[in-house]
Amino acid sequence: MATSVVQASAILGVIPLEIYNYPQRLDILLQVLEELEGYFSSPEKKKNWLLRPNRALGEAPLQLIAKDRGQELLDVFHRLAFGVY
Repeated sequence: MATSVVQASAILGVIPLEIYNYPQRLDILLQVLEELEGYFSSPEKKKNWLLRPNRALGEAPLQLIAKDRGQELLDVFHRLAFGVY
């Protein structure tokens, strides 16, 4: 199931227009949220993971997306999926 902008805005607690303000990051954000489906069952857990600093990443995942480093998050998910740490 593809994550929509409306679903993403609900998870992050923002209005959809705020997400549309960053079109270059929108695709990555939606891909990351889609990947999170396999790890977190509730929107609140997804939001917490995105907003809290992550020691392994060096900062909060959403900050990486904001800095156009969202591909790093997708790479982490792919490594986890294939057992490459």
